[in-house]
Amino acid sequence: MFCPNCRTEYSPGFTRCSDCSVDLVVALPLKPRASLPEHVHVYFLAYVLPAVFIVYLLVVFFNRQRAFSKPYIAFPWFFMMFASNCGSFWVLYQAWRYEKRPLRYALLACIPYSFFWYYLARVQRRKLL
Repeated sequence: MFCPNCRTEYSPGFTRCSDCSVDLVVALPLKPRASLPEHVHVYFLAYVLPAVFIVYLLVVFFNRQRAFSKPYIAFPWFFMMFASNCGSFWVLYQAWRYEKRPLRYALLACIPYSFFWYYLARVQRRKLL
């Protein structure tokens, strides 16, 4: 016999838990599997976008003589650089204004497109609190 609350095992003959005052059961129900803590999430876009940006940057860098003569390669490169820089400045502003330890997130601003991660992991959570 087991107590469903405190999960204590009792000898045969007992019908109530001495601690919880609950009727004992023959078998304990299975515990639900522990889920990940609320702050642990995997954001696909937040991790893939910086990697794609760096690969694109390397391809353009190694083909720079031919790449910048073609607008369909040069324009996306300039746009991606502009978006990355704007996002980095946004992370710096958010870190300085809202974080207790802004230097940690200021270093994060050095990684291209890390503002996706910062928005998903910190800003969304801040809105919930």
